[in-house]
Amino acid sequence: MPHPLLLRLLWVLVMQWQISSAQLSDQVLESWKKYDNECKLNMSLVPPPTDLVCNRTFDKFACWPDTLPNTTVNMSCPWYLPWYKKVQHGFVYKICGPDGHWQPKVNGQLNRDARECERDINDQNPQFHKPDNS
Repeated sequence: MPHPLLLRLLWVLVMQWQISSAQLSDQVLESWKKYDNECKLNMSLVPPPTDLVCNRTFDKFACWPDTLPNTTVNMSCPWYLPWYKKVQHGFVYKICGPDGHWQPKVNGQLNRDARECERDINDQNPQFHKPDNS
């Protein structure tokens, strides 16, 4: 029969992990909200375009500027990602079509390429990032 002290220690570790996981989720959500608000504020400060463009937008992942038709725009990986330090030099890409509309979803796939911003699932030691932004 397992030792009662060992069981208690295991229980404490499991509870600590659950609390840490919940705290991380809360931190990510708060960081995402700050990113969203910062994006919307920045968009509101820029006058509306007079030419045909794909409109500035926040697509729930990244903040996109007004973009000329037939252009692929890149933005830095968003700083709210918990693994941002590992992808901070990466980019997410989005295509503005010839008609001034963002490229639509194709076969249910998202209309952006965020592969450079994804966490390496093989990384055994993820270094989670707490944004410096306030």
